[in-house]
Amino acid sequence: MSARRIEQVPAGAGGWADLARRWAESDAPEGWRAELIEGTVTLSPPPDRRHHIVLDQIQRQLYAAIPPDWGIYQRLGLAVPACEGVFVPDLAVVPKRGVPRGESAYAPAAEARMTVEVTSRASAHRDRTTKAAGYALAGVPLYVLVDGWASRGPSVTLYGTPEGEAYRVLGTVGFGADLHLPEPFDMPLATGAFATWAA
Repeated sequence: MSARRIEQVPAGAGGWADLARRWAESDAPEGWRAELIEGTVTLSPPPDRRHHIVLDQIQRQLYAAIPPDWGIYQRLGLAVPACEGVFVPDLAVVPKRGVPRGESAYAPAAEARMTVEVTSRASAHRDRTTKAAGYALAGVPLYVLVDGWASRGPSVTLYGTPEGEAYRVLGTVGFGADLHLPEPFDMPLATGAFATWAA
């Protein structure tokens, strides 16, 4: 099942506060993810088994590398007002002080030290382009894209050194190889378990 666009918010129709309010008030079905992408509230269905396995493997590895006052969050909204967005990455590594209180709250994307997106057929283009540009624009230092639908085969790409809406590619590996995450993580990200993509 693919993502659904449920509400287009006209540009300038109340500014950022109105856009964020509409996102917070969106009524997503149980398990679905609501995001604000370029002024449009978009719903994505619950992820499949492969998606969960990949995220579990990444999260387990990251916990060994992060300080105790940081957390790894699924479904944390990250505000990117410059591109009319509240992105909800699959994983966000954020210092705990930067995590907002409240059920519908979001954090400024600049609070994230790293974001991770795992593509689906429906989200692949958006994760590769719109979200990469938004995270870079917000100054998120590192962005990991796990792309099981890449044209050259399933791969993991690490983006860093954001400048404007662009990142530098710091490395790309096929599933099964290790990808080195730089400081502040300074660790190899093992992707061997990602082979379940084909299972």
